Amino acid sequence: MNLIEKRGNIRCPMEEVNIKIDPSLKNGYFKGGVRNQYFTALSGEKDLVIISCQIGAAVACPVIGLLSRQKGLRFSMLFPTIPLIVGWFLIGFAYNLEMLMFGRFITGFCSGGLALTAPAFVAEIAVPSIRGTLSYAYFFNFSCGILYMFTIGSVTSYQLQSCLSILPPILFFLLMMFIPESPKYLVENGKTGEAIKSLMWFRMAETPELVKNELKKLEDATLAKKDILVVNEVKFCRRETVHPILIAGMLQTLLQACGELPVIFYTVEIFESAGCQNGNVGTILVGVTQIIVIAISSLFIDRFGRKPLLIGSEVLMAVCLIGLGCFLYLKEIYVGSVENYGWFPIISLVGFIAAFAMGIGPIPFLVIGEVIAPEDKGMSSAVIIIVNRAVAFLVLFSFKYLIVLFGKHGCYWFFAGINLAGAVLIYIFVPETNGKSLEEIQLKLRNGFVFAIRE
Repeated sequence: MNLIEKRGNIRCPMEEVNIKIDPSLKNGYFKGGVRNQYFTALSGEKDLVIISCQIGAAVACPVIGLLSRQKGLRFSMLFPTIPLIVGWFLIGFAYNLEMLMFGRFITGFCSGGLALTAPAFVAEIAVPSIRGTLSYAYFFNFSCGILYMFTIGSVTSYQLQSCLSILPPILFFLLMMFIPESPKYLVENGKTGEAIKSLMWFRMAETPELVKNELKKLEDATLAKKDILVVNEVKFCRRETVHPILIAGMLQTLLQACGELPVIFYTVEIFESAGCQNGNVGTILVGVTQIIVIAISSLFIDRFGRKPLLIGSEVLMAVCLIGLGCFLYLKEIYVGSVENYGWFPIISLVGFIAAFAMGIGPIPFLVIGEVIAPEDKGMSSAVIIIVNRAVAFLVLFSFKYLIVLFGKHGCYWFFAGINLAGAVLIYIFVPETNGKSLEEIQLKLRNGFVFAIRE
């Protein structure tokens, strides 16, 4: 990786710390309910608290999608920062359940907007040779948010935990002030002079001559897209618009339906059911595992491609969930038969998180930035993220009913089946985008292909 390709790698993915902090704020108030000097919310109401975040994220998608098209991705990432801070204060000092849910709605709105714009921004500023690695850096900070909250959540009250959550948004805002707008957006809006400065900043070029070729490619791609738009007036019905939405939407569905959310939200209970006296230690172990695996996987994403990591991730997650389900089944049916194997569910859980972080966790967001055409990123990405949040809503809302219907062991087997089916769907329908420029990917989608196994 050349030095001139690295700039922005440290700062650009910082918004993911903000995103993942929100749903992982659980140790303080999900276990045993919310309690402060004003009110006590029973643990049975935790589903409402969780779901309010998902609703906020879904509402944000069309709003932030339109804003990113009008004002650019950089502005659209800075815009949610102030409301995000306000939302955390509402959560920390809530005196009733409604105020807590409203705070969660605001933070969900902001994090949903950032989840929409951040992958697109990373894809637009990165050169093809390191686009995958940069996207893993994006998800690396995603996981840092989990570890940050798991760690402080294990030793502080949820009020203090909420107050400490304003630090990453503030840091993100300050760092993003030094980062220019995406060169692609600037070229598409006729701001060639600013685009040159932006390219020089991201490539650490001392003179405009060093970025002349890349600027020419952006200008040619912009002219080609304008010609296409003249012919295709009904944009949303075009094959090159619908096909990427179906691909990215399928990956987002598999991401949320893989079982990661129930595992994350019930990590403490899983560790304590395995005999661990302090379940919060388990959540920290999960966070550390995810960060280590992401760091290792980032070395291979641009070498082996997206599909092998996605398929391997789905299969390994299925194996771990089957093992976890078998342990819970034996523990329930044959009482005392697994007392000496308390380590097994921990190994299964850690293995599941590692498999998730290896592929299905970060790559679907990378694919959004790669397969969606820049002129369609606003509404198309909004539709995809709405699908993401809708599936997350259904999974979280239905999980307790699935437990009643199938038992805990049956739930994990159910998600294992989804992961195995996902591996097959990825093999058939998801194209390999590794090493291709965004323009090459769009050209392939315009030419049209349904089954990726034909490649």
